Amino acid sequence: MELIDYSYYKEVYCGSLAENEFARIYPKAVAYFYGATRGRIKEAATNVCFALCELCDIFYEDISRESIQSESCDGYSIHYKESENTYSLAWDVLATYLETSGYLYGGNLV
Repeated sequence: MELIDYSYYKEVYCGSLAENEFARIYPKAVAYFYGATRGRIKEAATNVCFALCELCDIFYEDISRESIQSESCDGYSIHYKESENTYSLAWDVLATYLETSGYLYGGNLV
């Protein structure tokens, strides 16, 4: 099930990624999203779609040049932001949008 497409990301969410950037990062965002919600998503409610859009932004930032924390020229040293922080931010996004939905519950639903 496709929850969002690029036109939703761009027109409704007002995202800033180019279409090719979105296409590159969307599969990772979806994989994380479905893993965290244990595949329980059955409908594309606004909070679900916005959470996925924001995940796209977070994961794209992680792989883009913006994720460089510091860089030096003489010794050619680049330090990247920790990806662990990226997953912490991603979880915070899911908690913000889906906290009361039951989608993040880790146990069995009866």
